[in-house]
Amino acid sequence: MIPEAVRAAARRAVSLPGEALLAECELEFFVAGGPGGQHRNKTESGVRLSHPPTGVTVTATERRSQSQNRGAALERLRERLAALAVRPK
Repeated sequence: MIPEAVRAAARRAVSLPGEALLAECELEFFVAGGPGGQHRNKTESGVRLSHPPTGVTVTATERRSQSQNRGAALERLRERLAALAVRPK
C-alpha cells in the first residue's frame, strides 16, 4: 500500500516543468559499459535520477551522450511518477 503523502508528492512532481523537476532530483553520472564503443566505456554517460520525496529512482544508459540519457531518464521518471500518482479503485 502506497501512502497518500507519496501519491500527492508524485502528482505535484508530474505537473512540474522539466527544469523544476530536475532541480528536485538527485542527479548522478556513472560509466555505462556495454556496446557503443570506446567513447561509451570511458566517459560518464550513464544517468541516474533519484526523486527523494517519492523514493523513485530511474537510470538511462542506452545512449553514448550524457544529455540524451538525461532526457531519457527524465521521461522515465515522469512515467513512473504518473503511475505512482494514480489511485487504484
